[in-house]
Amino acid sequence: MSRTLTASDRSRLTRLASTLPVGSPERKAILKGLGAMQGRRASVTLAERKKHDKQTAKMMGGIIDLAVREWEGAISTLHLDDLSKAYNQIDNFENIANRMKSRLGDIWASHVDGHGMADFYDEVTDAGHYDLIQAYESAQHELQEMVDDGMADEGNERYVQRRIEEDVLPVLEDAIEQFARDYDPSDVRVDYRR
Repeated sequence: MSRTLTASDRSRLTRLASTLPVGSPERKAILKGLGAMQGRRASVTLAERKKHDKQTAKMMGGIIDLAVREWEGAISTLHLDDLSKAYNQIDNFENIANRMKSRLGDIWASHVDGHGMADFYDEVTDAGHYDLIQAYESAQHELQEMVDDGMADEGNERYVQRRIEEDVLPVLEDAIEQFARDYDPSDVRVDYRR
């Protein structure tokens, strides 16, 4: 039974070939097979490549939009005057960023690897994800400082609310606004001359 090799399969075969002695029949066979596959991939028309990349951008956009909506939803439900509840909710922001990265990873081999959206994918899953995690960590740090200062006790609700509104929410809101602006796949222009 034959099957199509994934990018992961090709990568494993390339690594395997690199471990074999130069000139060995096994190494030659692997490299020849990979070369033939590359030739078949090159025979895809420009129109087909553009169509594929447009579909990939749409898929990636859906994943990114979902993450933005989830992040904004988490902001809107963050408890402002109850430090204990806010502290328990804060990890949701990291989970949202990690789920987005995982969902994008799910389409890597089938839609991104070796195609026009690969650079954008790298930007989103590296710099974009990193920026969201940095915002989460900053917000978490602010909440931890309040907990350490004993602000979770009753009677501090007004102070807690003011601190969360001034020091926590802006970090989370600014991060997701910047992320949404910087990582819009419909703005990606692919260079097909390569």
